[in-house]
Amino acid sequence: SINQRLGLFKLSDDYLSAIEYTELFKYQGREAPAIVKVDGLYHMLSSACMGWDPNPCKLSSSKSLTEGWSDLKQIGDDIAFDTQAASILKVKGSEGMTYLYVGDRWMDPGLPESKTIVFPVSFKDGECTFEYKPKFEMNFKTGKWRESNSN
Repeated sequence: SINQRLGLFKLSDDYLSAIEYTELFKYQGREAPAIVKVDGLYHMLSSACMGWDPNPCKLSSSKSLTEGWSDLKQIGDDIAFDTQAASILKVKGSEGMTYLYVGDRWMDPGLPESKTIVFPVSFKDGECTFEYKPKFEMNFKTGKWRESNSN
């Protein structure tokens, strides 16, 4: 069936062909991986293959992209705050680093109106703090964020 294999491809120097393939989470139906490296550890957020239906975001961590990934562990709520991972952005400033989760909120209310949802997350020792913040302020100069009470 479709989407039963999640894999990483190493590309040639000219980026025109794949020269190596590593299969991850065989037959677990994962998709939409977002990977970030923090303090020497890779963290991957991904979702299950469930069509347009929201489902839990799961985290796996490894010291290597090609092996040693930890078991998938649910983070956040049961529907990943109605999102699917798209990427993790790093905001490096004069006072630190903030990681921003970028997720797709599909079919809201229909496909043409789908939204992009962004909120801060943090990573430490193979764990991810994954808590939706509907409003926050990001200082791109300092790299720090804070919760916002403004409308």
